[in-house]
Amino acid sequence: MCDTKTRVCVLLLQLFTLASLITAIIVAAYAKGENRAFGFVAIWLALLLVATSVYGTYVLRRQQSAFAVGECLGGVVGIRLCGRSNLT
Repeated sequence: MCDTKTRVCVLLLQLFTLASLITAIIVAAYAKGENRAFGFVAIWLALLLVATSVYGTYVLRRQQSAFAVGECLGGVVGIRLCGRSNLT
């Protein structure tokens, strides 16, 4: 089924996603006034990260083709660029 490296990668991906979601909720809770946009962006990027984590878990466990892995990595880079442009 899955080897040990794949399981470790999936576990790290899920732990990072959980930590990011908790951080985003804290940022959104403390955002006031004009900084409420940062709270929205934090929640939005956390939700995108959750979706990417679910898809990444699916790719690492079931669809281990070069195309699926490349598509997943491209999505990660796209989300990273989205987060970078919104937060700076």
